Amino acid sequence: MITHTIRHRATKKLPPEREKVETVKILRQLSKTSQALGVLKGVAKTIANQAMLINAKVLEEAKDSSEIENIITSQDELYKALATTGKQPTQVKEVINYRK
Repeated sequence: MITHTIRHRATKKLPPEREKVETVKILRQLSKTSQALGVLKGVAKTIANQAMLINAKVLEEAKDSSEIENIITSQDELYKALATTGKQPTQVKEVINYRK
């Protein structure tokens, strides 16, 4: 019964009322955001290997998230580990696995 009540309260708020979402301020920002994404898309096409940029950000996020769990390593160690097939320190393996 309690779970049902909590779920009911949460779903009453979704979706938000249109008047609260479609404000002049939000619609103006939407236009600016759409334009910025268009510019970003154009610049991205000039990058030969876009996956390289995305993978770098994913690896950085994995490293930062692992630090919360006290698994500390450097970007340099991670890139070296990805470039070689030799034995790697445990913390480097952890971050690389977290990336997956």
